[in-house]
Amino acid sequence: MQIYATRLEGEIPAPDWQELCGLLPAYRYEKICLLRYRQDQERSLIAGLLLRQAILDNLGTQPVHFEFNPYGKPALADRSDFHFNLSHAGDWIVCAIDQQPVGVDVEKMEAVDYASLAQVAFSPEEQNRLQDRSGADQMNYFYDVWTMKESYCKAVGLGLSLAPEKLTVKVDDQGHWLIAPQERPLWLLRQYQLESGYKLAVCARHEEFPADISLLHWRKLTGNLALPAHCRQWETHL
Repeated sequence: MQIYATRLEGEIPAPDWQELCGLLPAYRYEKICLLRYRQDQERSLIAGLLLRQAILDNLGTQPVHFEFNPYGKPALADRSDFHFNLSHAGDWIVCAIDQQPVGVDVEKMEAVDYASLAQVAFSPEEQNRLQDRSGADQMNYFYDVWTMKESYCKAVGLGLSLAPEKLTVKVDDQGHWLIAPQERPLWLLRQYQLESGYKLAVCARHEEFPADISLLHWRKLTGNLALPAHCRQWETHL
C-alpha cells in the first residue's frame, strides 16, 4: 500500500487549466465539469492528477481505461492487482493505492451538530461514546469514527446500499482500530496525521499499512508543464 497526499495552495492559474484537464481521463474531466464551485473543481482536478502520478509511479503507464462497479466506484480495467481510492477536503487531496481493495477519507474538522449526524451514521455504542465526551474530545472522537467509517464504505465500494449505523468501529487489545461487519471479513483501519484540524483514515483487509505518507507538491503532478523553481524543493515525507 502507498498513500499520496498533496496540499492545494492558491488558485490554479487560468492559462494552465485546460492543459491540466487534458492530462485526465474523460470520466474525471466530465465530473469536474459538473461541479458548481471553482474550489471543488480544483480539488477534483488535483485528485485526478494525484491518481495519475500514483499509476505512473507503480505501473509505468498512462491511466487510460477505467471501469465502474454498479455503485459507480472506478477501477483500472484489466488490473485486478491495482486498487485505488481518492478523497479531498479543505486544502488536502489524498490517494491510497493497494493490491487489494482500499478506502481513504480525509475531513476538515469543523464544529457541526455531532449528535444529529451520529444518529444516522453511528451505531448505538458509538453514539453513547460520543455523548460521554465534550468539547475538543467530542470533536476528535466524532471525526475519528466518521473518517474510519467513510474509508470502510469506500473500500467495499457499495455506495449508499451500506447502513453505516449498523457498523461499529472498535479498538483491539493491541490498540488497533478495526471494523467487523456482520457476516463479512474483518477490516483494519489506520490514521495518519496531515496537519492540525484534519483527520485522515485508511481502511484495508491487511496489516501492511505504510509508516509514512508520500507528500508531493501539486505542481509536481502536472506532466510536462513548467515547474517553478520554488516548487522543486517541496517534496518530502511525513
